[in-house]
Amino acid sequence: MGRRRPPQLRAVLAGKTYEKGIGTHADSDIAVHLGGRCTAFTADVGIDDEIDGYGEVAFSVEGDGKVLWTSPKLTGASATVPTDVKLDGVRQVRLKVTDTNGSKTGDHGDWAAAKFHCA
Repeated sequence: MGRRRPPQLRAVLAGKTYEKGIGTHADSDIAVHLGGRCTAFTADVGIDDEIDGYGEVAFSVEGDGKVLWTSPKLTGASATVPTDVKLDGVRQVRLKVTDTNGSKTGDHGDWAAAKFHCA
């Protein structure tokens, strides 16, 4: 019986290591109830370096059913994209990572250093 490998607790985007964030596989949809108490969401987004250059996704942030921000199409070779989305009064946010090329191979999208800024 082999040793079990511990889970990866960090993300690496374009060579930079992030200790915290949310790692997903496209297609993903994460709903977060904020109750109108937060003013912004920030993160660095991209495809994790573990994928070694492939994959293709787009990230989006929706608030109360409206698209508030969408990234361009990102591949495993793309630069990291910072996001700073205003959320004043938003009650529910959805963080989405969507496959953009029909393959889903390597679509490991990271919301690195993800943070809701709340009162």
